[in-house]
This record gives sequence, C-alpha cells and structure tokens, in this order.
Amino acid sequence: PAPTIVNSPKDSLVCETDSISFPVTATGFEVDYAWFRNGQPIVPNQFTFGDSSSNLIISNFQRSDSGWYKARVFEECGAFRFTDSFKVTFGEVV
Repeated sequence: PAPTIVNSPKDSLVCETDSISFPVTATGFEVDYAWFRNGQPIVPNQFTFGDSSSNLIISNFQRSDSGWYKARVFEECGAFRFTDSFKVTFGEVV
C-alpha cells in the first residue's frame, strides 16, 4: 500500500533572506521523500534538508525561490503518494 501522509506543508509568505522549513510526516514501510518545485525535482545542492529528506529547508530565501512545491512520499517497494501542492511566495515587509 502507498504511505499515509499525516502532515504536509501549507502555503507560506516568506521575506527575502529568511529561512523556512517545510516538514512532512508520513507513515509506511521504509518511507523516503523526493521534493519538487514547479513540477521539477529539487536537486540536493539547490536547498537543504533536515535530519532526513522529510524536511525541506530554504535558507536565505530569494524571490527566485517562490513557486509551487510538493513532496513525493514513497516506500521501499515503490508505492508512493504526493502531498498537496503548496505555494511559497515572496513577501515584502512594509
């Protein structure tokens, strides 16, 4: 069976140079995570991850980091499920 997503990130407004994290909680057998931005896989040197790949961390947020994000949660045997997409938007402090 596909993993069960217990908690996933929500839309966020982020100021330039801030850091923000997006944790996902899922249950299943040998669960792992892959992250996507605007439908494209996020490569490891583009952003960082927490103790495991379940937590995407964007440090020193820039306007170009804005977009639609989601995680694919998959089990060792190949079953997977996507989180809902969430929007990360640049916001200015006024």
